[in-house]
Amino acid sequence: MSFRSLQRPGMAHIFRALNLLRGSHSLALTHSSQDHPYHPGRALKIFYKPEIDPVAGHDPFFLRDVEINSELSPAWTGGFTPLTISILNSFTPFTSAVVLQVKVLEGAGNLSIPDDFILKLNDRRFGYRDLSQPKAIWDPQIEDRLREEIPRILGCGRPIPDLYYDAPVRAPHHGTLPLWDGWELEIYVWTLKIRDQMAEALAYRRLSTLQGTFIPRLYGTVRLPISPGTAFVHPIVDFVPGLAIEHIPSPNLGALTVGTDISKPVANHISRQLIDNVARVRDAGCHHRDIRLANIVLRNWPHAPEPALIDFGLATVMPPDYPGGAGAWDYACDEVVELRKLLANPKNGGWHVASPYQQYMYDPFARACQGSPRSGPRSGSGSGSGSGLRSGPRPCLRSDLRPSPCSLRRSPRRSLRPRSPAPATPPELRFRIPRGL
Repeated sequence: MSFRSLQRPGMAHIFRALNLLRGSHSLALTHSSQDHPYHPGRALKIFYKPEIDPVAGHDPFFLRDVEINSELSPAWTGGFTPLTISILNSFTPFTSAVVLQVKVLEGAGNLSIPDDFILKLNDRRFGYRDLSQPKAIWDPQIEDRLREEIPRILGCGRPIPDLYYDAPVRAPHHGTLPLWDGWELEIYVWTLKIRDQMAEALAYRRLSTLQGTFIPRLYGTVRLPISPGTAFVHPIVDFVPGLAIEHIPSPNLGALTVGTDISKPVANHISRQLIDNVARVRDAGCHHRDIRLANIVLRNWPHAPEPALIDFGLATVMPPDYPGGAGAWDYACDEVVELRKLLANPKNGGWHVASPYQQYMYDPFARACQGSPRSGPRSGSGSGSGSGLRSGPRPCLRSDLRPSPCSLRRSPRRSLRPRSPAPATPPELRFRIPRGL
C-alpha cells in the first residue's frame, strides 16, 4: 500500500491510528505545553450552540469531502451565542484534540450549560497532525499566506479537500505555496480534524440514552475565532471547531490501585457494570476504538462509584441503513472481549475476576499446560504436569476437566472416522480404507 493511498478519505483514521502506535516518534510531532496559547487563567471568547447539527444517513468514517465543504456561509456565527470563558486546566500534552477544562465567565444566560465543562477543540494548528514528516509541525507564518491563497483555491471551482489529493497534478491557478509546505498540508490536517469532530458528535447522538450515566453529556458545539475582526474567508482560517462536554471530576481506573484505593469486591462490581455498558454501546452500532484504563472514570467517587467511558474521538458509528443491522456490523474486533481481557489482566490491577473458563482462554500458561497448538506441547519429563514451564503448583481450572477447544481442531477428518484395531500385517503392506466405506 502506497503512502498516497493512505491519504484517501476512507483511510484517514487508519493512517492516524498507525501513527499513534509509533511511540516516541509521534512525540516529536506534538507541540509542547510551552508552544500553545491555551494556558490556565487565559480568557477566551467562543460561540456556543446548544443543539447538534445532525449528519443523517452517513458514517463520518466514510464521509465524502464535498460534505465537509458544505459550510461555507459567511454567517458562520448564525445560531451561536457568544460566551466568555476562562481556562482552568489544560490537559497536556495534546494528542489529536486540544482538551481544556473551562469556566463560563459571562454570556451563559438561560443556556442549558453548566459553569464548568470540558472544551474539546479540533485545532489543526496544535496537537498531533497525523503526518510522519517533520514539516507536519504548524508554522505560524503560514497563516497569512494561507489566507491569501484560499480565495485563489476557491476560484478553481472544486471542493477544497479534493485539491489536496490532486496536488501533484494541480493547475497553476490552484495556488503558489510549495507542496507539503503550504495549503495542501493545512487542508489535509483540517479535513482530519473535521472528520474527528463529526465522528465524536455522531457517536454521542447515537448513544443519547447513555449520556449523563455511562458516557459524558454533550452540551453542544463550539467555535473559537482564530483571527477576530478579520473578514470571513473560509472555516479553515476563520475558526476552530469544538465540542462542549460534561466534566466528570473523578479519577480514572489507571490512577487507582485495587486493594488499596478500592476494595476488590467493589472493583469487580464496577468491571461488570463496565462490561455490560460497553455491550450496550456495541449493540447500538458504535465502536469506541480507544478503550483503556485512562479513558474510564468513576462517577460519584468515592461514595457510590459508577464507571463512565470518555473520549470518543476515534469512534465509528454504524450507518442507519447498514444491511443486517448492528448484529452484522463488525469493525475490527469485539470490544467487549477486549475489555474483559484488559480488566482481567493482573498487570492492569486485576479489576475483573474472570470465570475459570475465561481464565483458561486468556491465560497463555493454561493453554500451554493443555498442549494446544498455539503454545506447543507441555514440557517436563515424566509427570506431565507442565512443571518444566513454571516452578510450583498452578491453580486447578475447570477447563482441565474437558478437552482443549484447540485440540479438537487438530485433525477434524480423522476424528470423524471410527478407529479400528491395527491390522497384524507389516506397516509397509497396510492399505488405506476408502473414505466412503
